[in-house]
Amino acid sequence: MSSGHAAVRLLAAVCLLPGLLAGCTGRAEPPAPRAPAGAVSPATTITWALGEQPRQYNPLSASGGGPVDTAVLSGVLGAFSRSAPDGSVQPTTDFGTYRKISDDPLTVRYTIDPRAVWSDGIPVDCDDVSLAWLANSGVTGERGFAALDVARFQDMNRPRCQAGDKTFTVTYRAPVADWRSAFGPGAGWLLPAHVVERQAGLPKTFVEYAETPRSPDLARAAAFWNTGWALTPGQVRHDLLLSSGPYVIDSWEAGHALTLRPNPRWWGRPPNAGSVVVRFLGVEDQVQGVLTGGVQVIEPAADAGLAARLRADPKVRSGAVRLVTGFRRQIEHLGLNAHGVFADRAVREAFARCVPRAAIVAKIVKPVNPAAAPLRSRLVLPTAAGYAGFAPAAQPFDAVDVAGARTLLGGRAVTVRIGWRKDPDQPNQARLDTLALITASCKQAGITVVDVGSPTFLDREWRTGAYDAALMAWNGGEGVTGDADLYLTGGASNLHGYSDPQVDRLFALLARQPDPDRQTDLLRRIDALLWQDVATVPLYAYPALVAVSSDIGGISVNPSDADVAWNLAEWSRS
Repeated sequence: MSSGHAAVRLLAAVCLLPGLLAGCTGRAEPPAPRAPAGAVSPATTITWALGEQPRQYNPLSASGGGPVDTAVLSGVLGAFSRSAPDGSVQPTTDFGTYRKISDDPLTVRYTIDPRAVWSDGIPVDCDDVSLAWLANSGVTGERGFAALDVARFQDMNRPRCQAGDKTFTVTYRAPVADWRSAFGPGAGWLLPAHVVERQAGLPKTFVEYAETPRSPDLARAAAFWNTGWALTPGQVRHDLLLSSGPYVIDSWEAGHALTLRPNPRWWGRPPNAGSVVVRFLGVEDQVQGVLTGGVQVIEPAADAGLAARLRADPKVRSGAVRLVTGFRRQIEHLGLNAHGVFADRAVREAFARCVPRAAIVAKIVKPVNPAAAPLRSRLVLPTAAGYAGFAPAAQPFDAVDVAGARTLLGGRAVTVRIGWRKDPDQPNQARLDTLALITASCKQAGITVVDVGSPTFLDREWRTGAYDAALMAWNGGEGVTGDADLYLTGGASNLHGYSDPQVDRLFALLARQPDPDRQTDLLRRIDALLWQDVATVPLYAYPALVAVSSDIGGISVNPSDADVAWNLAEWSRS
């Protein structure tokens, strides 16, 4: 940061301190740059529907946030990379560039675009990077910043840069698999450091505090960072909700719509639309909206019935509305309790051989996404590069094998209790259908299935082990190690008690492997062991179904938290 920039940041902080208000006149800001002529059509509006309103400007905080926040903010906050539809990390050079300059120790050099500024005119620089490191690495201790996930930063040393610098270097204490996405969307977003400094009344910048991460001053900064960016529907604090991306949050009508408009200070390729209106609608209103033209993009939670209705509608049949299919990151699986009946591996395999995975997919998923098939991997999605290489380990479980299951049981009669979250007020037809298919198929193998679903399953029975198989969704984290916690011995999400020293060892190697090809090899080896152990029975990846007006371009399904909005600035309307 230049000396002038430092003075601006410190002036903003000092003006909040008691007794020092006299003479404070605000911050010096550079003039807003003009967008390239003809780059944005002010009259072009794209309306996109979501089922709920965003809750957090800071999705990194453990106090809240979720995929809706990440989706909306994908057009507002800039990053060095983004997750592509195939799961690969795609550099975003408008924001900046990065390159690995050493393997030992792992060292990466980043350069923020020299023109990069926040929407209030303050440069994006080393101070914002220093805040990201302090907040997301755990270095401030248990009473400091409460980050949702410290995995990307916990082995990262303090970023090397000075006040005002646009270039910074990070080194790691050990190799890290997901280093390419360290400053990517979600857990790697940069947030405006000067806003936190101002709100906390800090006497110094985060560049300086990075050298003393246990400073008592940071308690005030952490208090704001943890909860101060919680969103209130209908309220837009333009001084807090800054943009470093192509769009700014312009206005918000509580319960109705939030409007994004082009950021006048954005330095990169301008967005294609003059505004994106995010409407908050239930599923039926979303469907009616896209079919009548009031909404251009929807992605409701789709089931076979909704998919059939859409495909039969004249607007879809004529091409006025087109359907785009894909997969979400969530997978449906049967988690097997390592204690009780499934302590015996032969029983686990017998059960897996009688689960009719293909029939379940045909009943529940194919009507939404005709390309769906039973999952071949627990660790990568069907859209991922190299997914076909995971098929051999899964092949023995592709088709129902009642005879093989009977042989494994050796004439024993087995009872399997399947638990799941059963809401009597909102029946989950997909789960009911899945249970019916499993019950009928496994009965032929001598396995009696008992439905022990309850409204309290996730909070009580799952945690106390009062089940044999848990029918549930798993939403893995982003990056190659995002699913490890479900299978590691003692993992926080490993409530089914699975444990294998080889799997633990390979996951440890994976977490420290920066080479993509070697990562894929390790993932295949881990997945093969999980199939061999029959740790779980993976069923399917949740289908995604987007309905979009035919005049809208740039829409593609993405299984990341950003979802269909991963390339929001590239959406266009003809």
